[in-house]
Amino acid sequence: MDPSSTSMNTSTDSRKAGDANHVDVRNNNNNSNSVDSNNVMPPSSPSIRKMIGDQMNSFSALINDNLIVARFGVMASVALLTAYGVSNTPLFFRYHSVAEIPSSYFRRRKTLYGRVMNVTVSDRSIQLNVRHLSPIGMLLPKTWLQTLMRYNPAEIVPSINAGSSKDLVIELAGVRPSTIPAQQYRASQALESFQRDNAFVSLQLMSRRVLIPTDDDANTHVSATPPSSFAVGEAQHDELLVERSVQGQQAICRLRHRQRALQLYPTDVAESLIASGHAIVDEGIATAATSKVVDAAQDVKTKRRDVEYMERLGMMEWEAIKRRKGMWSVPQVRETRKDVLEELEFQKKANVLQRLFRWMRGG
Repeated sequence: MDPSSTSMNTSTDSRKAGDANHVDVRNNNNNSNSVDSNNVMPPSSPSIRKMIGDQMNSFSALINDNLIVARFGVMASVALLTAYGVSNTPLFFRYHSVAEIPSSYFRRRKTLYGRVMNVTVSDRSIQLNVRHLSPIGMLLPKTWLQTLMRYNPAEIVPSINAGSSKDLVIELAGVRPSTIPAQQYRASQALESFQRDNAFVSLQLMSRRVLIPTDDDANTHVSATPPSSFAVGEAQHDELLVERSVQGQQAICRLRHRQRALQLYPTDVAESLIASGHAIVDEGIATAATSKVVDAAQDVKTKRRDVEYMERLGMMEWEAIKRRKGMWSVPQVRETRKDVLEELEFQKKANVLQRLFRWMRGG
């Protein structure tokens, strides 16, 4: 046999064998694919763990997309909480009404500090609205305090502070206003600068005046209540009386003020009014059927100091009458104190024997 034909037959056989192997491999692959496709399980529902993970990924992506806003929100929240916490510390604490002041402060004659916001002169007393200052507020200049009050939410929105006052109502102890018609000699004229300049003053607490609520307004409130809510009106009757008693409290105080920045000892406002002839000495704490005085000190030492204070006011009034200060320069006013005028006349004209005789009688 020819060698060339033999090689050709061999290559043909090997080619057929390769094609047969290729066909077998493809058939096997098709069979395996068909088996795998038959064995594939349907997709299961997502688990809770996977759902939580997806939500957390979404939230993380949202924060990453708004990182600046998130940081600003966190910093603002921390700053607000810090400011709120600091504002409630004793450094920023102040009294908003006389009812908030403890009774022990009056009996121990504690001293508070504030700025005069308003001056009211009635027939029987001289009253001032004083804004109590916190320890931090005492360090602030007047312009800073006015700026803070101007941007206070309670001042911007009056409805927040409707029906209530954030100032202490102070009654000046030991003096009362005069009833003369001359405007230039009235206490309100002398205290005008206190209100205009929001003067910084110290208050020595002496006693508390509590207004006794009457049933007139409360009965009017109940009678105006519809019959369907009459039971509610009855319940509100006592609440209204208590509320008016709390809101009507006044602090009887000695008021001191430094007129100059370098003044060493403060000036007593009552003594200044008496010496200048803009007020008269009150013989005692004025009482009325609609008010009562409570929380006054009862120890002998404190009462003795009060007596000495009233005697000092009396001596200042004597000097004011003698020197015709303020309202005592008006003849009609001088006639109201005939006892003082007679004493002045005696001191002016009496000789030595008359003075000696008077001294022997204990006069």
